[in-house]
Amino acid sequence: MGTSGGHLEGGESFEDCAAREVIEETNLKIKNVRFLTATNDVMEAEGKHYVTIWVACEIVDPEAEPENCEPEKCEKWEWVEWEEVKQWVKAHHASENGVDPSVRALFLPMLNIIAQRPEFKGPAFKVDVIM
Repeated sequence: MGTSGGHLEGGESFEDCAAREVIEETNLKIKNVRFLTATNDVMEAEGKHYVTIWVACEIVDPEAEPENCEPEKCEKWEWVEWEEVKQWVKAHHASENGVDPSVRALFLPMLNIIAQRPEFKGPAFKVDVIM
């Protein structure tokens, strides 16, 4: 499962969109793309409201490493376990009242998948995280 993302093109399926976006952002080819869940993401400061579609997939070449194809949008790609992501969210919520530079900044959908889907156990494989 990844946090690469973008917008659906007209008539595009969730699965095709995920495959296209992952190639565009990481140059990784994926297979076995399947719907997991959706989150409701209201970005008040930007005046936007998104529904984020979460999908799982497998990398065609398990030895391949992601490339940073959009450095203007993404500092780096990093493989982490789902439980570590949950710890980042916990640390984020604990520091919301103060600015703690040691706490990772997280994109709203990442915060929301934990808050809106607490029963979600995450994938059995690693997660890629955009910073």
